[in-house]
Amino acid sequence: ISSAARVPDHGRAVALRWHDSPNVALAEAALAALPWTDRPADALPPLLAHTGDDRARVAVYALRRAARFVSPSGLGEVITAALAGPLKVTSRKEIARLAADFSVRRAADILYAEWSRPDAHRDVRAALIGVARLRLEQSSAWPILTEAAESGEYAAVVALGAAYPMLLPDHARTPYAALILAACRSSDEKAAEYAWARVPSWAPWAAELDATILAGLTDLSPTSPARYAIAALVTLLRSGAGYATADSALRRLIDLDRSDQDGEPQRDRVPLRRTQSLLSAIASAVRTDEAGFDRSALADLARYATSHDPLLADAVELFVEVTGEAEVAEACDRLADRPVAAAAVAGLVRAAGVRRDWTREVAPRLAEALRRRGDLAGGLTATALCRLGASVGFAEPYRELIRGLRTHPVADVRDAAYAIDLSGR
Repeated sequence: ISSAARVPDHGRAVALRWHDSPNVALAEAALAALPWTDRPADALPPLLAHTGDDRARVAVYALRRAARFVSPSGLGEVITAALAGPLKVTSRKEIARLAADFSVRRAADILYAEWSRPDAHRDVRAALIGVARLRLEQSSAWPILTEAAESGEYAAVVALGAAYPMLLPDHARTPYAALILAACRSSDEKAAEYAWARVPSWAPWAAELDATILAGLTDLSPTSPARYAIAALVTLLRSGAGYATADSALRRLIDLDRSDQDGEPQRDRVPLRRTQSLLSAIASAVRTDEAGFDRSALADLARYATSHDPLLADAVELFVEVTGEAEVAEACDRLADRPVAAAAVAGLVRAAGVRRDWTREVAPRLAEALRRRGDLAGGLTATALCRLGASVGFAEPYRELIRGLRTHPVADVRDAAYAIDLSGR
């Protein structure tokens, strides 16, 4: 059937003879062959007749070739009539695409009318977003995209977020970035998460980026998108952007926490928990891979956070992760009279020493300087650094350092030093 359909004058009759056959294979072969006859435009009516039945999956894709041979004005009338009737979801998506692809008369009206159908299937709406996304010059494109962003529906947001900035015209990137930010306000959790994940890609063109992230972080409601905003902000920080936003968010959250009077037992100190999550997420990201981060700017962020007493331990943790040997003493200075936090930070300094290969030179030198301070935080950190000596059999100067720590003026430091077994067992 497929081969015979291509024979001039006689092939079309062969295809028409079999396109309604009860044999599925023969019927589908005939439908697929109709646009390849010497009268492809005449294939539209029989193909459209099958777009609502079980042969739709073949008929709808054969339509595209047949449509090439029909004038835009004539094709527009055919498409309008077809969309007005009952169709399979796949058929409706493909027929709507034809209107845009072949620039039929009133294509914008046809697409927007299909988008506005109250019973429109979500897959059809997603397909229309895809059409609009690739044809931003058409008048129907921006209304469809705007309504998609405002709807907050998961399928619509995913279709909207499938665009890549560099594939759009320069003039379209800023308004499109605004749509991504609008989608971040979706009440659908999955849709909001997806939209927030796309935010860093659109950051250079997002005029309201700082305000959107700040709003997400300081939204204290139970349905707040804060964790998605934090993830987006951390990604921005890694790329060298977002530091002013992070600073503004930190200051705002600390101000909110200072005014929190513990009045809601079911929502205890939400601004504090939010700030702790932000600091922890940044520290974790730097710990995993510090490439791309402005460590100096993050250190200043951590220093400011230490001004709020409940955040001291979290802030010093971040400070340790983003600074080096020279700032360890400063971290210890901030932990005076905070033994629990000092012990935790000592462990972080030791872990940082492992990652940064401090064992042979830096760790002994730094431990000696901290031991001489004679305070709890410095002594515990020195002891933690001395544990790195296990990898070199506690060779000197580690043994001398540990013996010195066993005579430290602070009892907790002496206990920690005695807990190190120099025999290596």
